[in-house]
Amino acid sequence: MRAYSLAAAALEGTVGHDGTELTARLGEALATKLVGMLRCRRHYFSAKRGGSLHAVDMFFAHSNLDQSHADAIGDRMVQLGAQPDFSPASIGASSHIPFVPRYGEVADMASDDLEAAIRTEAILNDLVHYVGADDEATKRLLNSILAADRIRGKQLTTLIKSLRKT
Repeated sequence: MRAYSLAAAALEGTVGHDGTELTARLGEALATKLVGMLRCRRHYFSAKRGGSLHAVDMFFAHSNLDQSHADAIGDRMVQLGAQPDFSPASIGASSHIPFVPRYGEVADMASDDLEAAIRTEAILNDLVHYVGADDEATKRLLNSILAADRIRGKQLTTLIKSLRKT
């Protein structure tokens, strides 16, 4: 999936919420997506040592998807007048999902990713409700990320079921 295009979004409407609070929340969403990208990338490499090719490809695709989401969130933050924070210490502290250094079976990796996707979805839903109708560009961005994350959740559920059968 392509990241939400924000080229014209900066010209749309005004932000009704305090920009500092909104960009702080977007910064947390950015950190969460970056941690998700790193987790999926770690699973991509770990699954190569004995996992199914389908799982390896899925972890790689999900890593790239999280990176595109992080890029889109960072773009939106800049449009709102903030600077995204890519400091490793800040990312770890701001993320709503932990980076757990586990290297279990491929099904365990997929379960870890599914759990993180569910938690991320809840966080993004809260942010959509916070934004409300005050900032349509941010709301559209978040809803497009949520739609992609729901598809990812379904893919992971299917993968987990197929791996647990074998």
